[in-house]
Amino acid sequence: MANRFYFITLIFLVLFFGYLTYLVFKPFLLPIAWAVVLSVMFYPVYVMISRYLSFRSLTAFIVLSIILLFIIGPVSYLSYTIVKEMKALADYAEQGKLEALRGSLEHPSVRVIFEWTMSVLNITEEELNKAITNNMARPGQEIARGIGKGIWDILTGLINFLFMAVSIFFFLKKRPALSPES
Repeated sequence: MANRFYFITLIFLVLFFGYLTYLVFKPFLLPIAWAVVLSVMFYPVYVMISRYLSFRSLTAFIVLSIILLFIIGPVSYLSYTIVKEMKALADYAEQGKLEALRGSLEHPSVRVIFEWTMSVLNITEEELNKAITNNMARPGQEIARGIGKGIWDILTGLINFLFMAVSIFFFLKKRPALSPES
């Protein structure tokens, strides 16, 4: 009876400490998984470059640089384009050119829908305009509230990216035992 109690207690403790170990390693699993995927994808490039260079560290660094260019290039261009478009929209709104939107609401076919909406909701045109204006400002307010969390997410993403880059370097530098070149 005592042996069974010890066995059940041992199983429980192993599962409990295994779960705690998983919680410790959990933040590192995603960057390591991406590092493995990218290392496997770019391993042929590593083999090709290693034919010309005899230093594993230099070869791994060159392949890592290529991988980072493939990742950072499109992301930086997309970020630049988004910021540029947001600035253009803000300038457009400052110049009062959004009045074209208000003018389109005067179109006869749109006006019918506008009138029907006001009759169904039982509100005046001023109340509807105020509701539309408030709801147009809401996304900006939501973005302003989420900046703190966004900064933390960016910092976490950068740390994960750095960890992934270091992992890729060492995965490539320390060739796998199953590769024919080992």
